[in-house]
Order: sequence, then structure tokens, then C-alpha cells
Amino acid sequence: MLNRVESGPTLRLDKAIERNIADAPDAPTAVEMQGFQAAISGRDVRPEGIDPPGVIGALFTHIMPRISNPSILQLDRRQTLLQRLEARAVSRGDSAPVVPGGLESVRLELRNIEHLRRQRDSLIGG
Repeated sequence: MLNRVESGPTLRLDKAIERNIADAPDAPTAVEMQGFQAAISGRDVRPEGIDPPGVIGALFTHIMPRISNPSILQLDRRQTLLQRLEARAVSRGDSAPVVPGGLESVRLELRNIEHLRRQRDSLIGG
């Protein structure tokens, strides 16, 4: 089980992504967050606190994950969390209940993060 960094009020994932876009330290990070935003964007959804106008909007609002710490979406935090998850899955060997392909998906995401980091650093450094 991953340690919880912060407790308190939760934030809808879409709102956490918006916050991370606004606070992005550089353009590549903002672009990555905008990609997340596009992937989860719902149609027909209004801001929190206002009833959604349709069934799709209501369902979208209901199933939207909530997180307590938006910083877990930042590149460094995601990489650390995924590395811990990979290490735990590997250390448990065959006894770990890993969905087929799950460990490979984690490793692919870690490679993608490293690629993004190299690209970001080359843009910032060059």
C-alpha cells in the first residue's frame, strides 16, 4: 500500500490536472498535462457544484476519480510512485496479484517518463 502524503479534502482529477497546468514549471510539462486533460475530458459537463445537464455529464462527474494531492500528477512524483510500485511487484515475484501486462505497463510508463524528461531537459538546456 502506498503511503498517503496528505489527507484532507479531495479534488476531482480533472480539476487537479487544471491546477497542474496552471502551475507547470515548463512548457513540456504543461503539454503533457494538457494531453491528460484531453484524454479525460467529458462532454456536456459543467463546473463542480452545478448539476450536469445530461446523463453522460452526471455519469462523468460521478465516476471522476478524486485525489487528495494534485502533486502526484507531476513528473517527478509519478516517476517515484511508479518505481516503488515496480519494485514491490518484482520483490513479491509470483505471489503478487499482478494483472497480466500490468508490470509491463508500469515499465512502459517509466520509459515514457524518462523520454519526456530527456526531451524536456534538451529543450530547457538548448
